[in-house]
Amino acid sequence: MFTGLVEDLGTIVSISAATGGGARLSVRTRLPAPDLFHGASVAVDGACLTVVARESQGESQLISFDASPETLTRTTLGLRKAGDRVNLERPLALGERLGGHLVLGHVDGIGHLVSRIPQGEGIRFRVSLPEGLSPLVVEKGSITLDGVSLTVNDLLGEDDIALFLIPESLRATTWGQKQPGEVSTARPTSSASTSRGCSPPATSRGPPSRAAGGAASIFPCSSAAAFSESELA
Repeated sequence: MFTGLVEDLGTIVSISAATGGGARLSVRTRLPAPDLFHGASVAVDGACLTVVARESQGESQLISFDASPETLTRTTLGLRKAGDRVNLERPLALGERLGGHLVLGHVDGIGHLVSRIPQGEGIRFRVSLPEGLSPLVVEKGSITLDGVSLTVNDLLGEDDIALFLIPESLRATTWGQKQPGEVSTARPTSSASTSRGCSPPATSRGPPSRAAGGAASIFPCSSAAAFSESELA
């Protein structure tokens, strides 16, 4: 369980193919070494991965993860390359302050970055959601994009949403550099997904399309999604 508050901007050092269609990702980070033990969980652009190796490199740590074919298909990690930056977060400990929202490490779909418009000191983004996911998203509800807890400002059309990122979010996450047309892992995640009314739609599966702008793994968070029709009746 995570909060969607990014703790470090890591850098992918290498991605190598693994037997069976998976891959091994190695990421350089300044997260505390004691929390990066073998078997520890880390959210990488919102996808919960398991540390399988760690090497100290001065003040930094080089940590490696094994990503399954399912992870590479459902998220944009399969399209990453050496040198790319990724948002990193350690799992939440029970009893800690919850500054973002409850975020599960399971991506529900891949969306696309449509536009980026500066407004004052911040930036307004337009993101297109995968078909079938928009019913789980509500205006002013929470959504996780690339592991970042954000608020849905507006619902635009059938499947698009508007988001506004403040300067601090732009500085501390990969969203400060994202441009329309770039591939980006976006992922709405929340405790609502564990309820009966919030299973991931079948249409959200499949690899991201490069033709429709930046890709983003998406998972909505709203109290409305936490109830089935019978519970609302």
